Amino acid sequence: MRIRVEIEGLTESDETLRNVLAALASTPAEKHSKSTTPKNPDREGTEEEAANATRRRRSSKPASKEPAVDFEVVRAAAVKLVNAGKRDEVEAAFEAHGSKILKDIPVEELPAVLEALEALS
Repeated sequence: MRIRVEIEGLTESDETLRNVLAALASTPAEKHSKSTTPKNPDREGTEEEAANATRRRRSSKPASKEPAVDFEVVRAAAVKLVNAGKRDEVEAAFEAHGSKILKDIPVEELPAVLEALEALS
């Protein structure tokens, strides 16, 4: 099999590309396979056992570490309060949780910040 690729304007890369393609063509196909573990024909159900193990690992993963409250939710609550004339109270709530600016507040603090903002409404 021969593969020929021509790209105008990339004559310097032509030789490099040919070398890469030649190297791939001369490499045994086994080296390009995704599986690195040899299959053992003496063991039955190996693939099924592996699939079951994968399912168990996936189902035993802890829940997402991302908080249920994100910056957009807190921002929306803050905007409502600022529009209602409570800018100073919003800034005080932010400062109580680490910063005067929302984006600088640690993600872990967002649920508490939202709770504080909801108490102001």
